[in-house]
Amino acid sequence: MKILENYFAYPKDGSIPIGTIVVVILLASFIGALLYLFVKRKKLFTSIEQQNITSDKELSPIWSAYKKTFVNYGSITKTNHHAKEFFSEYAILNVKLDIRLLNNVASSLVGLGVLGTFLGLALGVSSIQLTDSETIKASIDTLLKGMGAAFTTSIWGMILSILFTLIYKYKQAKISKKINELCLLLDSENKIELQDLEVIQAEKQKAVIHELFNEYLVADTDEGKQLPKNVFRQLLEESMNQTVALQKFADDLGESIADTLEATLEKLTEENGKQLTELIEGQLVPVLNELKDIKQDSGTAIIETAIENLSNSMREMMQNFKEEISGDTKEEMEQLSLRLSTVSDSLLSVPETMQNVSHEISETIDLLKNSVIDNITKANHESKANSTENKELFESANTVYKETLAEVNTRMDKIIEDQKNNLMLFSDVTKEVQATLDNNKNLNLEYQQILNGSKGVVEKINSIATKFQLNSEHLDNITYSLTASIESHKKDVLSVSEAQNNLLLDINKSIDKTQGVSETYINKFETIEEGLQGIFKHLQEGLVEYQTTTSGTLNDYLVSFSTSLKDSQQGLSAILGSLNEMVEDLTESVDKLRKSK
Repeated sequence: MKILENYFAYPKDGSIPIGTIVVVILLASFIGALLYLFVKRKKLFTSIEQQNITSDKELSPIWSAYKKTFVNYGSITKTNHHAKEFFSEYAILNVKLDIRLLNNVASSLVGLGVLGTFLGLALGVSSIQLTDSETIKASIDTLLKGMGAAFTTSIWGMILSILFTLIYKYKQAKISKKINELCLLLDSENKIELQDLEVIQAEKQKAVIHELFNEYLVADTDEGKQLPKNVFRQLLEESMNQTVALQKFADDLGESIADTLEATLEKLTEENGKQLTELIEGQLVPVLNELKDIKQDSGTAIIETAIENLSNSMREMMQNFKEEISGDTKEEMEQLSLRLSTVSDSLLSVPETMQNVSHEISETIDLLKNSVIDNITKANHESKANSTENKELFESANTVYKETLAEVNTRMDKIIEDQKNNLMLFSDVTKEVQATLDNNKNLNLEYQQILNGSKGVVEKINSIATKFQLNSEHLDNITYSLTASIESHKKDVLSVSEAQNNLLLDINKSIDKTQGVSETYINKFETIEEGLQGIFKHLQEGLVEYQTTTSGTLNDYLVSFSTSLKDSQQGLSAILGSLNEMVEDLTESVDKLRKSK
């Protein structure tokens, strides 16, 4: 009650106390902030109703951004984003409330209370009068009461700041709860479920795989669509049939070539042997037989007959040669025939030399026989050599054919093996593709879960960041207000110090004026001066200590300053007692001086 009396008790001159003004300002600020908070909260609750979001001026842009995330999933239109990503507490409060203003209300109330404290101290110190002891005593009493009232403004500011903070945080929690309910309602209506999303994604992947399968693996034929297994089975059957046909063709070709070569060689051998046989039997054998008969017979008649027959034979041979040849060769043969005729005539004309001729003929026959035998032997050797060469050529050709056929078979086997390996590889690839698709499905599920978890983490991070930002803004505001308070405190302290210095100067001047009274009075007044200097020294020390402690927290400053003021009050009480004693002594001394006069 004394505090209220100190605040709301008007002085005699009718002026309003500064403490009352500060308290009224604090109460008005507190009530105005509460009214602003309640009105805005009511409008906010009305705006965040689902049916009012689209028509609200501040929330319609947020709803438009949220609506853009909707996607057609078959016959439904939904989104895979959480509504809290758009309708977050930070976003809604920023557009519907002045967050910075509300965050600065508490610190502003504390600052106003501290401002009232310093105004009270400044006014109390400036009202001190030192005309006489009674005035000094009254001034000091007024100063102490003003100091108590001044500190009460700080208490009012702190109490109102705490009350507003509690109310604001309570209402903010209600708003946050309402926003969460709105987000849950929007998610229940518009957000697609994870299972439905997985089913839709699986259907899309199945459709894509089916399209790729039909495009690259399914063949369109006259019989319809052929699956890869049917196509490869047909290719394998056709390849095996081609391999059998090629094998049969190679065997038939080898047999036909072998038969043809053998028949050709036999025919060539038969024709050559037949010609040689006809030549020998038709030409040489009769001559040899005749020569043999001629050699066995004796007598000139037989020799003549043989010579004549030989001559006739030679003529026939020449005639045959003449019929067969022509040109220069014919002329030469005619000359040869003439010469032979001459020789024949000479033989007829010289029978005496037949014995020699007989010997020469025998030798000629032997030479002819040897020559014929050599020719026959040579022909046989050449025929055998040709036959051997032909046989070797046939064998080499047969070998080359067999090698070629073996190489063809090897290549066909390799091709078939490659096709089998390709089929096996394709089967493995198909299995791997299926396994990959299964893994992709599992990875998609895991990725979706991770994405959902990440969204929750991001939301928590955003919420924490919002809280950090709000706390940072609150701390910045408090720091700014404390800095301003410290500056104002510093100025007030400097002004108080200056006023004290001026007061000390005035006191010194007063002391100089009273030096002519008496030595005792001067000494006692010096004692008074020292006492006053000690008082103001205590005050100055308290103010300096108060200025030093303002760099720390406000509570430490208030505690230390209160302690200093209590010490100063105690010192002032002690000094007042000594001053009373000194005043009584001075009064007695003055009375004694008057009586002595």
